[in-house]
Formats: sequence, C-alpha cells, structure tokens
Amino acid sequence: MKENIKYLVLVIMLLLISVGLTITAYSVIVIKDVIYLDTFVNVEDVVGFNIETDKLNFGTMPAHNLSSGDRKTVFHNPYDHSVKLTDKSYGEMEGWVTMNNPDRIFLPGETDYIYFTIRLNDEIEENRNYTGYTKVFVRRVFS
Repeated sequence: MKENIKYLVLVIMLLLISVGLTITAYSVIVIKDVIYLDTFVNVEDVVGFNIETDKLNFGTMPAHNLSSGDRKTVFHNPYDHSVKLTDKSYGEMEGWVTMNNPDRIFLPGETDYIYFTIRLNDEIEENRNYTGYTKVFVRRVFS
C-alpha cells in the first residue's frame, strides 16, 4: 500500500515537472513578445478623429451598434524568423477591438502596418469615454 502511494506521488511530481517545463518552453520559444496598446473611444452624438499613433485612440463615435472605426500602427519584425500576431482586448472595451488580419505572417526584418477595428456593442452609453488595452502577442512561426 505504501509503495503504491510512493509511485503515485512520483508520477504526480513527474507530471507537474513536465507541465512546468512545457509552459516555460512555450513562453520562451513560441511567444517572443507581448505588446500593450492603450485603447480609447469617446461616445457622443458626433464623429471625431484622433491622429495619435502611440495608442489605439479611435476618437469620437455615435452611440449605436453600427458604429465602427479603424486605426493602424506599424509593426517591425526584429527576429531572424517569421512571426505571427494575435490580439486580445481587455477592460471596458473587451471584445470590441480586433486585429483585421490575424493570420498575417511577418518575415524576418519585415515592417508593415497592422490594422485594428472597433465595433461598438448594444450596451453602449452616450457621452462617455471607454478605455482598455489591447495585447498583441508576437508568436514564432515554425515552418
């Protein structure tokens, strides 16, 4: 009985070690970088523009679920291998902001625009600023 418990403990320890090594390898080898972009939108009866390029500021939009806007930013692949970008939005704007071409692969040294779109939802309130952030995950592409 005690030998069975020892083997069970050994198997559990080996399982935990292998899971830990897998997570570490994934975060070091596959995920090369995480870029945080502050994200803003102002909801009013008018349409306004914002020309800032250091964040995803979508300006001013009317409050209905047909409102949408686009922003672009530049990405440069500094690595000696290809990378693919994926995104996720957080905060008050979670799920509103998406990258337009998430399957785009950047070759080594390539620089190009990446485009983001915001789509307001049905629960939007007028005369209010919404904030959040968007994480862009830079993932290594294995070919």
